[in-house]
Amino acid sequence: MAHCPTAAGTRSSGRPRRLHRAVVVSCVLFAACAPAVTSPEGAQQPSPVVPGSPEGSDSLTGGGTLRVGLVADPVSIDPAYVVDDEGDLVVAALFDPLVRLDADMRVVPSAAHAWEVSEDGRTVRFSLRRSTFHDGTPVTAHDFERAFQRIVDETRPDRSTVGFLLDDVEGVDVARAGGPFSGVVVEDDHTLVIHLSGPRPRAVAMFAHASLVPVPASAVGDPTTFGEQPIGNGPFQMLEPRERGAFVRVARYDDHPSPPTVDDVLFTVYDSDPDGDRQWQDLQAGLLHVARITPERVEEARDVFGAAIGGREGPGLVDAVSSTVYLYGFALDVAPYDDVRVRRALSMAVDREVIAESLGETRSPAGSIVPPSIPGSRPGVCDHCIHDPVSARELWDAYVAERAARDEAVPLLTLTHNRGATHAAIAEQMAGQIEEALDVQVVLRAHDLQVFLRNVSRGEVGMFRLGWQPTEPHAGSYLRPLFHTDSIGLENLTGFSDPEVDLLLDAALEAPFPGTAIVRWREAEARILDQMPVLPLLYYHHSLVIAPDVQGLTWPVFGPPDLSRVTIE
Repeated sequence: MAHCPTAAGTRSSGRPRRLHRAVVVSCVLFAACAPAVTSPEGAQQPSPVVPGSPEGSDSLTGGGTLRVGLVADPVSIDPAYVVDDEGDLVVAALFDPLVRLDADMRVVPSAAHAWEVSEDGRTVRFSLRRSTFHDGTPVTAHDFERAFQRIVDETRPDRSTVGFLLDDVEGVDVARAGGPFSGVVVEDDHTLVIHLSGPRPRAVAMFAHASLVPVPASAVGDPTTFGEQPIGNGPFQMLEPRERGAFVRVARYDDHPSPPTVDDVLFTVYDSDPDGDRQWQDLQAGLLHVARITPERVEEARDVFGAAIGGREGPGLVDAVSSTVYLYGFALDVAPYDDVRVRRALSMAVDREVIAESLGETRSPAGSIVPPSIPGSRPGVCDHCIHDPVSARELWDAYVAERAARDEAVPLLTLTHNRGATHAAIAEQMAGQIEEALDVQVVLRAHDLQVFLRNVSRGEVGMFRLGWQPTEPHAGSYLRPLFHTDSIGLENLTGFSDPEVDLLLDAALEAPFPGTAIVRWREAEARILDQMPVLPLLYYHHSLVIAPDVQGLTWPVFGPPDLSRVTIE
């Protein structure tokens, strides 16, 4: 699963629309049109060739190279422009953010060995460990300041796609206009102070994001070269530029405070392998250690490789629920979706169990917005997410009767998604179920990604596919962006606005204790789902296999895995 490029656009204030995570999550499920995997020399090969090995004959047994399959070529491996899981994976190997999240989503030290949050929750002081970039220059607080300024500065010709990550930092609006970033203060070379625009007791987790990492001066001075061969501060370094469409190779950086176990990691691109056949074959042949698999191979993969512990800890099939949710959104000012009875009827007409089963154990039926894998979730909170075609028909008939009494025609039901085989299959099943339950016609509309994004962001689509992968590991990272009034025109694409929900989400954001925040999030989610601005449909599962000779690799719920602790037997 991966998320796709950001859609560009503006609102009245001139700030960019932030569709980084919304709408287009998991686009690689339908992306399969690139050339075959190639070696560094450009010759087509039936299987990936290891760069630098004679005729690609290098054996995995006892070797020091961890080999990972990518379903798509990373859009970028520059931290300021990462928009997909493939890019996240590479950047996480090359760079250390201030903190990291472990496999249990706990905040642990990384480039910062310690931090302190002020009593009012508005200031975080990070103490940096002593470390160097891969070119040997020391990493200082100035390098984080440079990176954060680079990310938010909208006057740059190559404007970053992830500036929204720093929205809660004081002075961000001035920094967007190219001015100083007053909320990012360098106290000394090894002390970075972040001033927030309001109380944010859980703000530290935000700085674990793969894009919020230090960059050397060359990232600004020569961004093109940096984008092809970034100089980071992480456990792995790049000794050669990426080979677009083929591979990215990273090698152990021995001067890292905690050097990796393996010698290097080879990320091989399989973006011309829509059926996953070549990844599967290479995994079985011992040419890959980590491979993505298609829904059709889940059962076979479990039989051949066994199950990962807890669905996450390899070796074996990794199939636990991830942090991504698959929804359908309603434009609340477009008939007939402006009537809550219609939204509830459509939700109850859909049989989520059947749809999930058709996708081969790679999805679970959703009964909430926040997946059960996320702290603060409340599975089953949606009363209208059960399959109840009788109740659905009663609600729909009441709506139709009311329109008829006013001598008004019933608007056509449409269901719109961006192109892709999986999205189309899901939409077709939904449409058939709705037609059967409500005795209506449903029109399916599929658009290319950019057209789809444009139409949704303009409010021109009544019912649309909406994927969401959060930026922080808590329920508020789903609810606040998608449903707070302040997010209308940004991530809130349905136009949902409820003063009570706003108050609950604001209270959760500023709550000093996690338990208090969870109570408010759950209250807000229940109120949101009573009004059904979205139709929760499916939770994503990870779908990959970790080879038997790999130890120490756990695939987390949230964010990329730590490849530095992996060993190969």
